[in-house]
Amino acid sequence: MIIPMILPVSHDSKTLEHRIEQLEKALSQSLVAMQSIAGVLEDKFGQGCLPAEVKAFTGEMSTAVLNKLIGDIDTACREGDKPAAARQIRTALACTWDEANQVVKHWHSYQAEQKLSWLRMACFLKASEG
Repeated sequence: MIIPMILPVSHDSKTLEHRIEQLEKALSQSLVAMQSIAGVLEDKFGQGCLPAEVKAFTGEMSTAVLNKLIGDIDTACREGDKPAAARQIRTALACTWDEANQVVKHWHSYQAEQKLSWLRMACFLKASEG
């Protein structure tokens, strides 16, 4: 289990990359836990038990919905429809066209868990921006 700690980190790119990976993993695991807890609370106390702010964080992060999006992007990449894949990535990750096209170039090399984690964090960030 990774416990994120805010510590000074050297400017070595490998150290920073590793630290970012740790923080991304911790955030992703926290979001999964938050979604699970929200589901249990809604099952026990009803749909209206959670405040709108919590619903905004958990509503768009359904693993089934995110896995479908990953499948759609996988299909677009596999079929060579890079514009469709870039559009879906740009929308999902709220990034620039250049960033989306860069992700498309390497999409096949990312593991499904990493893709799911990025999409989950992007949903969280969108919801937190209001």
